[in-house]
Amino acid sequence: MRKLLTLLITLLAAGASISWLADHPGEVIINWEGWQLETSFAVLAMGGAFFLLLSLLLEAGVIWAKRELPLIGDNRYFKQQQKGIHALNQAVLALAVGEGQKAKKLAGKASRLLPPQPMTHVIAAQAAELTGDKEGARKEFEALSESGDGAFLGVRGLLVSSMAEGRTREAIRLSGEALLLKPKSKWAIKIHFQLLIKEAKWAEALITFRKGVKEKCFDDQEAKNTERALLFCKAREADLSGNPVEAISFAKTAHAFDKSFIPATLLLSRLEKANNNKIKASKAIEETWNIKPTYLLKEAFNDLEMGERATERLRRVQKLTSKTKKHIESRIYLAEQNIKTEHFEVADVLMDLL
Repeated sequence: MRKLLTLLITLLAAGASISWLADHPGEVIINWEGWQLETSFAVLAMGGAFFLLLSLLLEAGVIWAKRELPLIGDNRYFKQQQKGIHALNQAVLALAVGEGQKAKKLAGKASRLLPPQPMTHVIAAQAAELTGDKEGARKEFEALSESGDGAFLGVRGLLVSSMAEGRTREAIRLSGEALLLKPKSKWAIKIHFQLLIKEAKWAEALITFRKGVKEKCFDDQEAKNTERALLFCKAREADLSGNPVEAISFAKTAHAFDKSFIPATLLLSRLEKANNNKIKASKAIEETWNIKPTYLLKEAFNDLEMGERATERLRRVQKLTSKTKKHIESRIYLAEQNIKTEHFEVADVLMDLL
């Protein structure tokens, strides 16, 4: 209602103005650069009004053309993006039904119509993989790895490809890049850790594993078993490379971490014996024997003193088994030593208890 009233008032005002100008035409003379224009004020005012109206109509026409015509102004880009998005959606549908070639073609069309974005590379790479074009997929993943927001997806694609083709060293490099891009990614941490284990890079694996523990990539029992195994492997590596000091250090850490872990105990006792520390070697065996008596520990304990007399060994065995007398391994061990010292009655009692 207000708009209608405003329009009526405007029309009445315009009519009154025209009527007044008609009754008072006036006279206007314009001299400019040798040109002279003589006219009435009414005609000049009407001409100005007409020019203003024409300008407004022209502006409205330009705005309409930009909005409605596909080849003019911002609307051209809007229409182009609509086509690109449609092509992208069709490429996704083609991938879903296994039409690799069609998806590849549509992804290429989408990449030409749309601004650079990760999704076009992702779909193009998947389409290339679907058609067996490994080189094409690699190029798409490489482009994706340099695309900012999609860098992690690109590196992941290259990593999965290198792992599938058995390029472990390249995979380690790529998994390291993935970790730099997303340091808290559980997937990247686990993959990097597994690849380092595969290449026996124990020191780096230990660092990555501890990062994984911090990010809760492993449950408690898995973390415990893995930690002790890595420490043992690091000690074994140092031993094989002729570094006894480092080997003993890691073996001690592995043994202290889990005294029931027999491989670490056996390695530590052997290293300490080689370093002329039989007391420390014996102590390590005793600590593990008190938790888990086994035949392997018995053999290692015997090897500590190869030339000792039977009575001396019996005393050592009695001390070793003092806290585990009821365990079957302790009774067998004691029975064997009592037989060697000709304490047959004691041995019979121990054997009867088995």
